[in-house]
Amino acid sequence: LVEPEVIILTPESLLAQLKNDFHATVEKFKLFVFDEVHMVGDSGRGLKLEQIISLLKTVSDDSETRLVLVSAVIGNRNSFISWLASGENQVIET
Repeated sequence: LVEPEVIILTPESLLAQLKNDFHATVEKFKLFVFDEVHMVGDSGRGLKLEQIISLLKTVSDDSETRLVLVSAVIGNRNSFISWLASGENQVIET
């Protein structure tokens, strides 16, 4: 079987995979795309999404791992960008 180049997961599935073998997951996938990131900070699924992004931010400082965060609406944009840009992370907004 050929290894897939793209895997689409729910936040819950990705979090389980990261908890199971964090380094292998990060090495295998260099790009993580998240939709509806305006949910970060909301109770329920938003907390899981925030946890995943926080975990991946720690490795994106020192590796080729990239995060793409997509949202049509985000209420506290400047605070969110400041949180993402901590450390060596670069934030590009469009």
